[in-house]
Amino acid sequence: MGANDRARRVLSESGALSDRGRVLSATGFVENDGLQRLLARALPPLGLPASAGSMTIARPNARTRLTVHVTPVTRREWDLRAQRVAALVLIADPASRPRIDAGLVAEVLNLTPAESRLATMLAAGRTVREIAATGRTEGTVRWHLKRIFRKQGISRQADLVRRVLSLEGFPRSRRL
Repeated sequence: MGANDRARRVLSESGALSDRGRVLSATGFVENDGLQRLLARALPPLGLPASAGSMTIARPNARTRLTVHVTPVTRREWDLRAQRVAALVLIADPASRPRIDAGLVAEVLNLTPAESRLATMLAAGRTVREIAATGRTEGTVRWHLKRIFRKQGISRQADLVRRVLSLEGFPRSRRL
């Protein structure tokens, strides 16, 4: 079983999932039964159709549940340089804060440093009023926001937040 750094962190910190013996399992009996059924549907015996599915898993001492989505990976989608991939398991933690590099936002979205900081703060859930309280006026924040909208060809904060959040977890590129 392969996992990226964020998945390894969820596995080690959540108390809800583990990958002992290269087998993904939930710590709760009922939830593990559901997870194993999802995995079995995504990894059926040869000749049977595969299917995707989702479930939530409770975490000890946490108010929010993890969301787990299992998707079969078809032969056409395999990375031939890597080992065979049979299923993709996505784990979403609604309680985690996005970690977004403002420098990456500036680079990818072609924003100024001030605009990228504003976009990153909005994506982290701060309001225009809260951002203004950091030493700007609301008018200045809204002016920057309008410039960002114009540059991106959008008209809603939700569209900007979606774009910024899509960059979560990507490292900033190094120009050669």
